[in-house]
Amino acid sequence: MDNHSPLSPMATAPQIRFGKIDDLSSRVAAATDAARKSLFSQQHEEGYWCGELEADTTLESDYILLHTLLGTGDPRRFAKAANYILQHQNEDGGWSIYAAGPSNVSASVKAYFGLKLAGYTADHAALVRARKKILEMGGVTKVNTFTKIYLCFFGQYDYDAVPAIPPEIVLFPKWFWFNIYEISSWSRAILVPLSICYAKKPFKKIPAERGVEELFVGGRDKSRMHLHWDDNLISWRNFFLVLDRMTHWFERVHIRPLRSIALKSAEKWLLQHFEMSDGLGAIYPSMLNAIIALRCLGYSVDDPQVIRALDEFEKLGIEEEHTFRMQPCMSPVWDTAYALFALGEGGEPADDPRMVKCADWILQKQVRTVGDWKVKNAKGQPGGWYFEFNNEFYPDVDDSAMVCLALSHVEHPNGRYLRESIQRAIDWILSMQCRNGGWASFDK
Repeated sequence: MDNHSPLSPMATAPQIRFGKIDDLSSRVAAATDAARKSLFSQQHEEGYWCGELEADTTLESDYILLHTLLGTGDPRRFAKAANYILQHQNEDGGWSIYAAGPSNVSASVKAYFGLKLAGYTADHAALVRARKKILEMGGVTKVNTFTKIYLCFFGQYDYDAVPAIPPEIVLFPKWFWFNIYEISSWSRAILVPLSICYAKKPFKKIPAERGVEELFVGGRDKSRMHLHWDDNLISWRNFFLVLDRMTHWFERVHIRPLRSIALKSAEKWLLQHFEMSDGLGAIYPSMLNAIIALRCLGYSVDDPQVIRALDEFEKLGIEEEHTFRMQPCMSPVWDTAYALFALGEGGEPADDPRMVKCADWILQKQVRTVGDWKVKNAKGQPGGWYFEFNNEFYPDVDDSAMVCLALSHVEHPNGRYLRESIQRAIDWILSMQCRNGGWASFDK
């Protein structure tokens, strides 16, 4: 061979040693067997799985804000929620919206306010650090719209400076270019109760020392609280800001002839969507907003609707000896489908009683009634699955597809029932296909 000829790729490639194939196979088998046993050990008696769904500290902060607003706060639980918030404070003094993430101004302002409402004073070391970081990030005026609205409930921000959400939007017909069914399902479930809050403008007076005046850069009086105009005169941002200013003006001069009808329609929508569900949308933000909306509409704290809404909300909480935290929602259908699919892929016998029991539980959760999806999918028939324990109005395509994959690994005593359920779901998924060929989760 020519001494100057290039070496082959194989000759220059690093040599990787895997060890004996038999040894590797046995280790993989041992690992999968351990995983299988672990999964089954976590299966609930009814046949499902449900792990904890983690989130950021805005949930604990909002929990404190909600119960302070309602006057139903539990000092012991507030203290535990505050402990949890403090445990997740970043080194720079702020709070992030995901693990090991950078400090976020909205999450940080909420945490700061929640801690003050829980009894911490502005000179507490953690709050001193937080205040410094929040001011570095621009202060209260830089938080997102939802945070501003919640601050308005306590007089810590101006209602006139937040985007208008008039309840009249629920009256827009479905054929109109904008109506509540032209936005995502989770946005719809958040905005309808928020529109009631906007109309009623709840206010809870709190002691000045519990507020967040010190988080305005240069002081609240000198802060520019309204949304900023775009530098380009003609832009979509400026177009919507003009509409917003006009809506606020009509609000101030009380030109709102359809307000009572709109509030009745929004209330009716809320109450209808409470049914067959673990709270409105079965997810934290809409559930929280719905509770406040009910109180704004005059429902007392001991009214059955409020009690039920609060009970569902509290179910999202996890209380331990020293801390209290909230989950954004429950995920039993999703977790169960993934667990069942993994076990099937791992070689678990399809007729194993635990697999069949799991299938029985998940089959009971198949949606047989119409929900919001029907507005854009008139010809489709029910057959999907949702994410949570109960959320009949909002089945979604991804859960439904995952359940179908999982059920294909089960040999059910009633095979016909299983096959018909899967076909029903497939038909629903196909009916949800969008014009461009893809799928959205909840609406067509």
